[in-house]
Amino acid sequence: MDIILNPEQEQLIQAKVNSGKYITVDEVIAEALKLLDERDKHYQKWVEDTRQKVAVGLEQLNRGEGIEVQTVINKLLAWGHETLKALPDDEKSKTW
Repeated sequence: MDIILNPEQEQLIQAKVNSGKYITVDEVIAEALKLLDERDKHYQKWVEDTRQKVAVGLEQLNRGEGIEVQTVINKLLAWGHETLKALPDDEKSKTW
C-alpha cells in the first residue's frame, strides 16, 4: 500500500521518532491506527448508549412521565446562575 503524506504529517511522524518514544515510522503509524480504532469503538459505544437513553426517554414520555418544558428551562437557568455565581470574578466576564 502506498501512502502519500503532506509535509505536516511527515514532520509529526518524524518528530515522534526523534523523541525516542518510537523507534520506527511503522511504530508511530501502528500506534496512531490503534488509537483511531479505540476512538471509533468509544464513539460507537456512545452512539449505542445514547440510542438506548433516547428509547428509555421516549417510553417515559409515552407513559406521561415527562417534565414540562418551562420546568426544564427554569432548572437550567437556576443551575447556570448558581454556576456563574461560583466562578471567580475574573472568569465571569469570559463566560457571558
